[in-house]
Amino acid sequence: MTPQKAASILRDAGFEVDPLSLRLERREELWVMPLSGDRIAWFSTTSESARLLAFERRVQELVSRHTSLCVPVSTFMNDVVEVRNAVPGLVDHGVLFKTFLADSSLAQRFGHELGHALADLHGSIPASQHGDWLPKQLEWPLPHHEVIEKIDVVIDDPGLVAQIDHVLTMHETIVVDPSDLVLLHGDLGFHNVAVEYENLAFRGLFDFKDAARADRHLDFRYLIFTPGRFDMLDACCAEYSRLTGRTLDQQRIKLYNAIWAISHLAHRAGTAPDELSCGRTLERDLWWTRSAIASLSA
Repeated sequence: MTPQKAASILRDAGFEVDPLSLRLERREELWVMPLSGDRIAWFSTTSESARLLAFERRVQELVSRHTSLCVPVSTFMNDVVEVRNAVPGLVDHGVLFKTFLADSSLAQRFGHELGHALADLHGSIPASQHGDWLPKQLEWPLPHHEVIEKIDVVIDDPGLVAQIDHVLTMHETIVVDPSDLVLLHGDLGFHNVAVEYENLAFRGLFDFKDAARADRHLDFRYLIFTPGRFDMLDACCAEYSRLTGRTLDQQRIKLYNAIWAISHLAHRAGTAPDELSCGRTLERDLWWTRSAIASLSA
């Protein structure tokens, strides 16, 4: 796929575009092109990419129909391209991270807003609408032995590997109550939210490709947005519990955070220490992993 080819596809579909001003990006199986008017064109070139688009569209339609959340809305589709209205607002993981790292009061306010959003997402969609088309678990973590095999490639630290092995065993003992099974966003973090430009207030969610019917606690794991900081998570859990009447197990959320830190570390197999993997160097992934494991006994 090239910008010129994408522009031709869009023109054939009735969209006026200037190929010289277009920016085409590869995102896993899909090609993405921002358009004017807060719109995004998604191009599928394989049957798998078409399946991914259809799955995410189905989730977004369900969320749009049953909740008050602002999510992307599909306005046009054919066999090769789908155009969606994006969630309006600022999308900038780095700005959010730096701002909330420096200002605990803003971090708590944002946590409060996310608690409201997650209560709506988890509580407003009837279980009858979930169906067999929704996965029953997230893609991560990989099986225990596969994680250890990859970790052994990434680091030479028997002590840390033993700790990781113990945490993976802890994760395997989790028993999820059926009442905790909800439609998850699946990858909720600063990278998948839009906020107001002026005050960074929450506007909406996007990127539902990891949606699943699984343990509600999983959607809170990235709200420990840096090791040792629980203010955003605390505020989010408090508002969520107020609205839903459910008390969340924050120790389980910490365990999920540790499991995903370990998974990201394992994902580095074959990546050089100073090379970025999901935006982090090996040093940062090790810091996250060690801190997350330590928090389990704090």
